[in-house]
Amino acid sequence: MDKITAQFTQSLEDSGVSKVTLKNYKSDINDFSAWLLEQTKTTGAMPVNLQEAIPFINHDIAHEYTAYLNKKNSEKTTNRRLSTLRKLASFLYDRSYLDFNFSENLKNLTVEHKMVDKYLVKFEKYLISHKISKNTLKNYMSDIRQFEAWYIKTNS
Repeated sequence: MDKITAQFTQSLEDSGVSKVTLKNYKSDINDFSAWLLEQTKTTGAMPVNLQEAIPFINHDIAHEYTAYLNKKNSEKTTNRRLSTLRKLASFLYDRSYLDFNFSENLKNLTVEHKMVDKYLVKFEKYLISHKISKNTLKNYMSDIRQFEAWYIKTNS
């Protein structure tokens, strides 16, 4: 466990959260950290933990993570993870690890957000049925996910 994750976990314990809540926070932080580390690889960097990935956090990261969560989780799980993300962002800002709160104005998902994902799956199947190349499919889906992240950011 890196220094930041340990400090965040300790601050949660000190605040008196239950063991179950602490377990959920840890799971959520691990999920965000793994996702963030994967995202930073696209820049050519290779951080190995959350502490090393902090410099790669920008104002859009929370909305990009939201779009990622929206694809793979139930609304309830996504919203719990977003709650954890807001708490982590506040912690990083309060402790001066960042000079901005990257989750500012980040809201929970609504049914509307899940509907977008439903149609993305249908569109992807449509493209596959029309035998487009794997690279074209990958590029189309990447463009749409970027649009989705922008949409979530501007409509949250």
